[in-house]
Amino acid sequence: MYDLQKRWVAIARKGFCTMDPWACKWVKRCFGLQTRETESEKPFMTVRALLKLLVPRREDLLARAHTANADADMCRLVFIAYFNLAKRAEGTTAAAEKC
Repeated sequence: MYDLQKRWVAIARKGFCTMDPWACKWVKRCFGLQTRETESEKPFMTVRALLKLLVPRREDLLARAHTANADADMCRLVFIAYFNLAKRAEGTTAAAEKC
């Protein structure tokens, strides 16, 4: 567990934005969602939208959104989901081409 904590500290120091437009477009492509930008469809996704898409079994956190604990938990889970999605894309040519 200590090793994971050290890795997280290193990542956090470099910065990771869950709403990064490029990362959100990539996630949308991985899930087969539209990525064209229109007036109503912006290139980024909120943490709430990312949580619903990437970690649907944890939608219970949405009811407690805007509390420090729930918001931190949502960001952590979204980051882990991004990481796992990237690892899966690395592992298969088909996934890497799609994503």
